Amino acid sequence: MINIAPLSELSLLENPLDHHEITALAADIRRVPQGFRFVRQASGVHLVFNRRRSHVTLLKAEEWPVFAELLGEPLAGHGDGR
Repeated sequence: MINIAPLSELSLLENPLDHHEITALAADIRRVPQGFRFVRQASGVHLVFNRRRSHVTLLKAEEWPVFAELLGEPLAGHGDGR
């Protein structure tokens, strides 16, 4: 059996996004909102899926409010990221 760590424990999350990267992601979504999907995982990690590129950006719980504010509009079902 292979143990699979919870999403919140992935080593990828040890490499936080800087403000510029979060700003660029929000700008991309504002340009083409239908090209993205959002998923909030139970651990508080948010996944932003770029449908065109099949690329996923992981946002830690503390990065989500910054991202949501930059996006400029509430996201249904995501609230403040808690």
